[in-house]
Amino acid sequence: FPRAPEAVLASLAHLDSPRAWELRTRWLAERGGLDAAPATYLRARALARSVTGLESARAWAIRKAARNNAPVAALTSLKGTLGGKAWLWRERAIGRAPKAVLSTISGVDDPRAWAMREETAPRCREALDSMAGLDHPIAWELREKYVDVWPPSVVKSLGVLVNGDRGHQLLLRALAHHPEQISLLKQAAIIAT
Repeated sequence: FPRAPEAVLASLAHLDSPRAWELRTRWLAERGGLDAAPATYLRARALARSVTGLESARAWAIRKAARNNAPVAALTSLKGTLGGKAWLWRERAIGRAPKAVLSTISGVDDPRAWAMREETAPRCREALDSMAGLDHPIAWELREKYVDVWPPSVVKSLGVLVNGDRGHQLLLRALAHHPEQISLLKQAAIIAT
C-alpha cells in the first residue's frame, strides 16, 4: 500500500470485506476524503475500480464521487451489479458509452440486458461480445442477423455453443462468407480449441 496505493486500491474490486473497506477508508483519508480524493483521473479511476461489483451505499457514494473525473471507470465498475440503481445508470449511459455499458452485462441473461444488446448491435460489436456462450433465443437472433456485419464477434459469442449443430453451422457460414478476415480466423481457432 505505501509503494503503490492506487494499484492496491484498484485490486479491491469485488471485495466487500471489512479489511477491504479499511484500505479504501485509509486511501480516502490520506487524500482529503471523498470530496477531494478523486480530483484527478488516475485517482478517480482507481477509486471506481475498487468498488467494481459492489452495491452497498458506501460503494455507490464512491462510484458517484469518481464519476466526474473517470466516467468510464465509474460505469465499468457496474460489472457484477444487477440492482435497480445499476440498471438506471446503464440506461442513462447506453447512448453515450455503449461499449462501457455492454462490458458490464457480459454473460447476463436479463430482459434489460437483452434490450440493450438489441439496441446497440447495429453499431457496436460489443453487444455480441457480451453474450458469449448464452443460449437464449434473442442471442441466436442477434447472431443470425449480424453474422455478416460482425463475423468475428458472432463466432466469439458462440463459446461452447459451437459444439452444437446450430453453433457449428453458424461458424461454417461465417467462415464461408468471410474467409479473408484474420480476426474471424483467430476467433474460430480460439473456440475450436
